[in-house]
Amino acid sequence: MDQRDLGKHGARVMPHGAGDALSTAFEMIATPALFAFFGLLLDRGVGTTPLFTILFCGVVLAYTTWKVFKRYDQRMRVLENRLPGRAGGDG
Repeated sequence: MDQRDLGKHGARVMPHGAGDALSTAFEMIATPALFAFFGLLLDRGVGTTPLFTILFCGVVLAYTTWKVFKRYDQRMRVLENRLPGRAGGDG
């Protein structure tokens, strides 16, 4: 089966899958690190090291993890609804 036949058999080509994975990985690492840095600056100013560093990093890491899970769950529900025999499916 070549690329032209994939559409006929119900498969879908996802050319941006690697880019989506890379952007998600970057988001899950860079965003908590950035907020941890801001927490470190705040801690140094207030003198409460490492309270805000850990707090900011933990909260943002939990939020990004939740957001990635919800995005994945939504995409899987859309794909499951497209399966033959399902409500909203082609079959």
